[in-house]
Amino acid sequence: MRSKAQCCIVWLILFAGVFVCGGRLTAAPAAPKPPGGIQLLPDYAYHRLQGVDSYVGAITKKNGFTINHDIGMMAGRQLNPAERGEYVWFKERAWHGHPVWIAMTMKHALIATFPDDCANFYCTPKSEEDAVDFLLMISTYAPIIKHNIVFPKPRPGAPNIAPIRGVGLQ
Repeated sequence: MRSKAQCCIVWLILFAGVFVCGGRLTAAPAAPKPPGGIQLLPDYAYHRLQGVDSYVGAITKKNGFTINHDIGMMAGRQLNPAERGEYVWFKERAWHGHPVWIAMTMKHALIATFPDDCANFYCTPKSEEDAVDFLLMISTYAPIIKHNIVFPKPRPGAPNIAPIRGVGLQ
């Protein structure tokens, strides 16, 4: 049987260990998950970025290819079907029961907008493989509409008031 002195020493060692570690024994915080349940392809990682009035982040590949997103009411809709002539091509589809607009700008940037969710994904592919990866990953996005505001459909000829920063829609 241990003496009281031995028990006190064991408790002091345990207490000192916890005090010195300062909580470092806790598990590391979980890595942020991509929005809308996006399934990342191999060699891609998701990074949550600091936004002011919207949910921003980036999906990056080791070779430097990056897909950015800007989601929320303040992000707006980066694409406008009324401006089809402004793009190399423009497509309208429905994924997971929600509309999606996809376009290539004159500067060869790819943009996908989920208008119901005000979710915008954009990139400048360096290769055909990058373009395919972009389409494959955003096709797994499932919008989660968290607002009760119904946005009117853009009227023909209405200006696009939310250009993408850094991509340029000219």
